[in-house]
Amino acid sequence: MHVAAQLDLDLLALNAEDHVTCLVRLEAPVPADAADRAGQALVVVLDRSGSMGGGRLEGAKRALVALVRRLAPQDAFGLVTFDNEAELVVPVRRMSDHTTAEVADLIGRIRPRGTTDLSAGFLLGLRETKRLLATAADDGAPLAGATLLIVSDGRVNAGIVDRDELASVAARAATEARITTSTLGVGTGYDEVLLSAITDGGGGEHRFAPDPDSAVAELASSVTDLLGKSVVGAVLRVRPQPGLVLGVEVRGRHRHHFERPDVVVGIGDLFGGEERTALVRLHVPALATLGTATIADVIVEFTSLPDLREHRVSLPVSVNVVPGDEARGRVPDPIVTAERLLLDVAESKAGVAETLRSGDTDRARTDLDELSRRLRDGRADVDADAAPEAAARLEEAAAELDGLRAELVDRDATWSAKRMQEDSHWNLRGRRSRMKGTLADWERQHGPLDGDGAPGPADPSAAADPDEPGDGAPPAA
Repeated sequence: MHVAAQLDLDLLALNAEDHVTCLVRLEAPVPADAADRAGQALVVVLDRSGSMGGGRLEGAKRALVALVRRLAPQDAFGLVTFDNEAELVVPVRRMSDHTTAEVADLIGRIRPRGTTDLSAGFLLGLRETKRLLATAADDGAPLAGATLLIVSDGRVNAGIVDRDELASVAARAATEARITTSTLGVGTGYDEVLLSAITDGGGGEHRFAPDPDSAVAELASSVTDLLGKSVVGAVLRVRPQPGLVLGVEVRGRHRHHFERPDVVVGIGDLFGGEERTALVRLHVPALATLGTATIADVIVEFTSLPDLREHRVSLPVSVNVVPGDEARGRVPDPIVTAERLLLDVAESKAGVAETLRSGDTDRARTDLDELSRRLRDGRADVDADAAPEAAARLEEAAAELDGLRAELVDRDATWSAKRMQEDSHWNLRGRRSRMKGTLADWERQHGPLDGDGAPGPADPSAAADPDEPGDGAPPAA
């Protein structure tokens, strides 16, 4: 994996306290197609509550069966469903111990019912995933990684409902068992703030699917990323040199903790060719000696696939201490400056999503216009010849904001809030914004998703019983 680190300012004035921002960039290698690649585990926790009735649940079922066919014998799969209780529908085990027909039959039997106790499904899914990982390790054939994907369309109304508590559960699973938790919100009735919080804790990704067709495409993309992983468990350690750094601030929503003297930042898994960034702000005391000083070390630890080798890359973070008059002429690095501005805008996007949830669409439009202006002002300050990448990133981000603003004309505030939350989540995790594609787009790139064993059109008998309560709603009259 390629790892690079650069500072916004590498000249510091003698005897002057200051702050510098370090940009760490990671680029995962593209893995060779190999039949003997290390196995991956995918455990899906599927909402089967009443609100999933009809097209949503049928779309998810269709996608799951199709995606199971793409897994190799060394991969593992399992399915947990939840309503007011959790049920292990497909045992969590290697595909070599499953048959596609049996899995398709089990998935096809799922019917909507009950309320939404997401925590029950989440905890059962984690327990079964940990059991699988332990068994695989004992058998001498460990899995390369495990991803738990929560698919839900409703608001949690039973079990654990506190988002911080659920995020903490996901964080412990990521730290202690190296299980990545991702989420997919279907429709416009789910709680995007809660699902985003879970993925922040679990080191995964949050996706938004407004309709059944989009849900199929998003599930397909999730598995494509899973099978394309070339790096798992990437961790960034920032190790300040004694007396040369007063404090460390991790920007964005990377999970992090302290293992003194290190600040440990969870980066997570990367698929082949993916770029990921992290921004760390260092508070540097007044340095009394001229010359070069290494103020910290940036250490990246990860496991590569398919060879399962553990790697450790260490880079020094150095500054040049110069007289004050010389430091006054310093020019901040445009790439680091651009990434910092992009992160500031991503944080503001989360605020725009909250404004939309309050129903104030006019203010949201005004805020998006202001964010677009800030990006284009930043672009004007960047010499495109000297830093073409930074200029292009700012222009691209401004165009994305224009697109989000245009969507406010055609979409309601609830839809736009979810789209904004998803976009902000990806940016704050050091990832590029995602272009929303349809199932047809995915199939044009990867080939048809349907085939033998995939469920056909929704069976009318599989739709929600009109007399059955949905997410806590009373039965229909």
